[in-house]
Amino acid sequence: MFQGLYASAAGMLTELSRQDVIANNLANVSTPGFKRSSISISNFQAELRNASEPVRSANRLPTLRCLVPALSTYQDARPGMIEDTKSSTNFALEGPGAFVVQTPTGERYVRHGNFHLDDSGRLVTAQNEPVLGQNGPIVITNTDWSVGEDGSVRIKGNIVDKLRIENPATTRSASSNEVTRVMQGKLESSNVSVVEEMVSMITALRAYEANQKVIQAMDQSLDKAINQIGKNS
Repeated sequence: MFQGLYASAAGMLTELSRQDVIANNLANVSTPGFKRSSISISNFQAELRNASEPVRSANRLPTLRCLVPALSTYQDARPGMIEDTKSSTNFALEGPGAFVVQTPTGERYVRHGNFHLDDSGRLVTAQNEPVLGQNGPIVITNTDWSVGEDGSVRIKGNIVDKLRIENPATTRSASSNEVTRVMQGKLESSNVSVVEEMVSMITALRAYEANQKVIQAMDQSLDKAINQIGKNS
């Protein structure tokens, strides 16, 4: 019975973690380039096999381990919708990869392209982190500039640099068979679906309540065993 209590409590903790992830997804539904996250639960058969292995000690009979699922979070890499902003400092990526920006702690990959020009003409993020090209931070020195689909930065028609588009999963530049197109004046929206997240939230809540009821039922059974059966014996 105690194993059942632990398993139900683990189930409640799992659903709490799932709710946290869903809440974060919903909070970023309007964040450009945001990728939704999901909770992954360990393979049930593997966990059941581990739980079925007897645990032996010098003075105890073999017992079963409590089945507690292992959780991990993974990111949904599906692209979001491309929105037209008409802003020359907004960029969207069609295909794999991410922009590279310079932060105080090192380089960082970002999928969103919600950039702007600072007072020095550098192309920067909302946090004033420089966007990197092949030659370092992208610097725009003239109002006559554009970025091509291959990431080439042109000023007055001359190529002065090229945006670094790299794949965070492999930390390497996109290869020829992974064509990525840079679109200026556009932004990639979040790939979060509010309807799907709300359905997932309701499902997680129902699962949490089901585990809660199991614990309540076991608590009542233990109460009877201790206060009624125990006294009568």
